[in-house]
Amino acid sequence: MKQNIYTIPLTEALREGECPFCYLLERTERDLIRLYLEGGLMEPDWRGRLLEFGLCGDHLKKMYHQSHRLGTAILVQSLLDQAGRHISGLQQQRKHPVLAGPSCLACSDLAAAFRHYADGFLTTLLREAEFRERAKRSGLCLWHLTEILHFIGSQRRFAKKGLEQQLAQASWERLQEVQRDLAWFIRKFDYRFTDEPWHGAEDALERSLRLLCGIHGDVGGDKA
Repeated sequence: MKQNIYTIPLTEALREGECPFCYLLERTERDLIRLYLEGGLMEPDWRGRLLEFGLCGDHLKKMYHQSHRLGTAILVQSLLDQAGRHISGLQQQRKHPVLAGPSCLACSDLAAAFRHYADGFLTTLLREAEFRERAKRSGLCLWHLTEILHFIGSQRRFAKKGLEQQLAQASWERLQEVQRDLAWFIRKFDYRFTDEPWHGAEDALERSLRLLCGIHGDVGGDKA
C-alpha cells in the first residue's frame, strides 16, 4: 500500500486493532490540550482563541489532570476574568439579556480533525485494497460508524460508492463476535458454567462498551 501524509496516521491507527477514529481522536485530543496549555501561555493568538471559544467542562477537567497545574490555573484565571467582564456588562445594562450558549475550542477542533480523518479514511478505502482489508479487520465503534455515515451523506463525492454497505458489513461481523462473547461472559456467572473455559470472553464487557461508544466506553485504563 502506498503511504502518504494521509495514510500514515490511518495505517498506524489500524495497527492498534480497534476503531481507528477512537485512536486518532484520543491522540489528537491529548495533543490539543497540551497545545492549549503551552500556546495559551506563550502565544497571544492561542490565548485569544481560547478566550473566544472557551472550553467545555469535560475538556477543562482533562486540562486539570495534566501535570501543568500552573498553566491550567493561569488559563482558567483568564476565562474567569473574561466571564467577570461579561457579567459586569450585563449588570450595567439593567436588563436581562440572554447569554450566548457555551462553546468549546477543543470540541470544535476535534470536529474539524474528525472531518479531516474521515475524508482521508474514505478516500483511501476507495483506492487501496490492502487498506480496505485492514479497515475491515479493525472495524469502527458504533459511535464513529454513525458519525462517518453522516459524513458520507454530506459529501457528494462519496455518494453511490457502496461505502455505507462496506462499513456496515464490517461492523455487523464485529458486532456478532462481541455479542457471542458477551453472551458467554454472562452465562459464566451461572454456577452450572463456572468450571467451563472462558473461550476468550474475559474482556467481553469492556469490548462491548468500546464497540458501543468508542473512547467514551473506555474503562479500567484499557485502550479505547
